[in-house]
Amino acid sequence: MPSIDELMATCPLKQHIRKNLWETYILKLAKKPIKYLTLYSPPLIDVKHFAREGYINLSDKMEYSGVVGVTLPGDNERAHARAISEGKGRLRLLKTGYIHELITNGDKELTEQFPFDVINLDYCNHIFGDINTDDLSDNLQDIEQIIKCQAKKNIPQFVIFITTRTDKHSSANNTGFAQTFIDALGNKIQRNIDLDAGFKNKYHEIFNNLTVQQVHTQRYTDFISVGIVKLVLMGLTDKGYYIDDLDISFLKRDDHQPTRELLHLALSVSRYTGHQGQTLRQYGRVSYSEKGSTIVLDKVKNNKIVFLSESADKTELERIYGNYLKDLSEDTFEIRTPKPVSES
Repeated sequence: MPSIDELMATCPLKQHIRKNLWETYILKLAKKPIKYLTLYSPPLIDVKHFAREGYINLSDKMEYSGVVGVTLPGDNERAHARAISEGKGRLRLLKTGYIHELITNGDKELTEQFPFDVINLDYCNHIFGDINTDDLSDNLQDIEQIIKCQAKKNIPQFVIFITTRTDKHSSANNTGFAQTFIDALGNKIQRNIDLDAGFKNKYHEIFNNLTVQQVHTQRYTDFISVGIVKLVLMGLTDKGYYIDDLDISFLKRDDHQPTRELLHLALSVSRYTGHQGQTLRQYGRVSYSEKGSTIVLDKVKNNKIVFLSESADKTELERIYGNYLKDLSEDTFEIRTPKPVSES
């Protein structure tokens, strides 16, 4: 199976998501250039693509202005060098560590870059997997701390992308969501059903009065979609934000075994007018639904969730994006040695 970096650089399905999901949501901001926080991947295809489209500025000093990347400890000892050589220029800032630890440890280089217009948390694994032993996974703590930093700067609107594996538990490969996480998603959905009549009625209309546990068993992707949106939305509401639009695309990597499935969530987030820092508890029963919580139900009801797979879509999408991806990959900071001219 190709490495994650190779997939980021060459996968036409991923490029389809960049173009048709991510770029669609960046357009909602009606802003160029944007400030962009991304999880660093050496090919920098997302950064180079958005720069080509005019959303990111490549300065005369060959710097992607307003772009901050974060790479995990030990991911790549040559991260800074590769970010320059495989990109067209250097990032504004490249940090090593978990985002939440950098923030809570007072890393001013990072925190002073907030707020961001677009935040891309393109995780390569389950956001709360079996391997997690803490009460809250690093990925979920990242999301929590990022929302706090955005709120502190009182940004009125931003876009956030979250990608997570969703394939079911496999004891053979020690993969899958932790059961405690699945239980927490179910509890959040059930609580919304119990406290918000509008959400309850729409939920039962869509799922034919199935219990939350039955939806998890019989309609797994819908359960995960609704649950993760609810999870993120609770954190947003607590800091005075709501979701004004969202879309979801699933990508199935089935060229190689074991099959992996990834949820790509795009959220357009706006600030409540006159928010004074209420907590979720202070919103009370009427507002518990968190403005925007039924949007994900509408997407399920109207079959607006997109499903892509390598087996079904790769050939056609390779035809559409193959040459463009090759061009992006080769568009680097490195000065390449020209081929010698053959003597005639």
